[in-house]
Amino acid sequence: MTKQLGNTSVGTDNDDLTTKLVQPVIAKAWDDWVDDLVFYKFNDINSDIINDQLVIEWNNVHHFNNPISGDATYQTILDLNTGTQNGNIISNYTNLSL
Repeated sequence: MTKQLGNTSVGTDNDDLTTKLVQPVIAKAWDDWVDDLVFYKFNDINSDIINDQLVIEWNNVHHFNNPISGDATYQTILDLNTGTQNGNIISNYTNLSL
């Protein structure tokens, strides 16, 4: 599943990312997941009342075609409000044992 930035479309096909997508995308754990438990929070790292990070966690998700495939948990941390500098995208894969 992909979430395209600036676009509301969601695809479930594992196609070639170089030709199918028309918007920038973050393809976290690129596969077809059932993601009923997605959590997010904003972090203010430097206590200036401006959010500096967005943390998104997919918790105990499973494959779309195989609900008994096991559970996966992973997260993405996005740096926010970085001005003209590029922000970091951090990927943490806690459990992908399927």
